[in-house]
Amino acid sequence: AHRGGGGPAGRAGGAAPTWVQVGNETRTGLLWPEGDATRHMDNYARFVDSGYGAVKQVFPDAIVIVHVDNCHDNATFRWNFDGLKAHGARFDMIGVSSYPTTAKNHTWQSATAACLANLNDMVHRYGKPVILSEVGVPWDHPDGKAVIADLIAKARAVDGGMARGVFYWEPEAYDWKGYPMGAFDRGGKPTAIMDAFLER
Repeated sequence: AHRGGGGPAGRAGGAAPTWVQVGNETRTGLLWPEGDATRHMDNYARFVDSGYGAVKQVFPDAIVIVHVDNCHDNATFRWNFDGLKAHGARFDMIGVSSYPTTAKNHTWQSATAACLANLNDMVHRYGKPVILSEVGVPWDHPDGKAVIADLIAKARAVDGGMARGVFYWEPEAYDWKGYPMGAFDRGGKPTAIMDAFLER
């Protein structure tokens, strides 16, 4: 891109990103079929590392994130990041997605507890900070605010203060094309879910 902070024009204008994700929810890799991590972990790692190098070439201070979904699934996170590490891929931070109300075989409470355990494992296993790149609940969920407040509390509880933030995806998507996980109602107004971000 050549606008904003995304490329040479942004850099020339003094804009620079704080974080850059290489891929999005790359649980099973990226750039399939070559980067299918279940069959070609070496290629997946090479693609991630190439992205890392490209980011640092343009924005040396940007923090490069690898982002995997299903925060409650520690085994998949270990498999993914062990594979990246074994093949020499560089990354600065681990991003996670957590949608606790849709986590299979979990209550939302057990999903957020498992997410915290996974975040702590990532911090200790790889020595990297973590970030909740995506969180969400159905806009009309009766416990919506409590779920998000709990995820924010879990981020604050990560060992050593190693969680860097919590981002809702996507709050203003008020049942847009049937997507129910926004935090605005069908009239386009914020629900109580957003209030979770106001509390300290």
